[in-house]
Amino acid sequence: MSSPLAIDLGTTHTRISRREHVLIQRFPSAVAINSRTGDPIAIGKEALPMLGRTPAGVRACHPLQDSVVADYDLAVMMLHTFFKQAQAIGFLQRPTVVASIPHGITEVERRALEDVMRDAGARNVHLIPHAIAAAYGAGLNISSPRGSMIVDIGGGTTKAAVLCYDGVVSARTGRVAGDEFDRAIISHLRAAYGLIIGEQSANAIKHRIGTAHPAIDRGTIQVSGRSVQNGLAITAEISSADVAQALRKPILRIIQLMRAALEAAPPELSSDVFATGPVLCGESALLPGLSKVIANGIGMRVTTAAECGDCVVKGLQKAIDEGK
Repeated sequence: MSSPLAIDLGTTHTRISRREHVLIQRFPSAVAINSRTGDPIAIGKEALPMLGRTPAGVRACHPLQDSVVADYDLAVMMLHTFFKQAQAIGFLQRPTVVASIPHGITEVERRALEDVMRDAGARNVHLIPHAIAAAYGAGLNISSPRGSMIVDIGGGTTKAAVLCYDGVVSARTGRVAGDEFDRAIISHLRAAYGLIIGEQSANAIKHRIGTAHPAIDRGTIQVSGRSVQNGLAITAEISSADVAQALRKPILRIIQLMRAALEAAPPELSSDVFATGPVLCGESALLPGLSKVIANGIGMRVTTAAECGDCVVKGLQKAIDEGK
């Protein structure tokens, strides 16, 4: 019998790990279907480039939003494909799945997550709080009485939590993360340059020259799009300073989210966090200068976990290995 699967169900990426596999497998959480028949056209890596580019009659989307099920049938279809690609299901083979669950999820949303994974091929499903898994994966000691803070900045949401004694003391979740960074870039270029671009172009700008801190110069790139005035094709030279300016507001919202989680925790635990500093993880935490800007805004030292995009799935695997 194979060992349990550890699964981090993200808005933009799903990560799967199994003890006997050395590598963590990453799959884009995207599906494209024929909108008339409902038949799948592409799933995962093949569907990702179709987001925002589909012709009439084709629907491309993320079946999971904020780590909960947004489209049940598409989520089942997508996860079943990922299980097959991970060689986790087959004839008489149905794995046990250990997945993370967002803080504040409703009982209905919890059951939907469990049912999706069972319908996709899982035999049993066990859920672990997302913040606990992220903290394990980031290497935090959350079993002690001292408080610690983990901040997961993913694709769809940012989750900030204060923890101690292997439990979540206070947590806040907000829809401000990588996708909101992309939308902020789109809005800035429209206002500053009269340039209309899509989310995939904004994402490419973010990865090529993106920075959270204006003092970090990552150069410039030529960006093509549509003119606000006449709808014709135009090109503008965009700098990393433009990206830093665009991201000021969403980063401020992340800081406010962290403050809210700290204010909801007992003063003693908040004091512990101020002494050690929050730890950032998640696929969007690697944005250059982000930890420095957050540290300046919140008034304490902030560090970024190693391999921060994989912290949750690594934490889940650690929980499996230690029988937690």
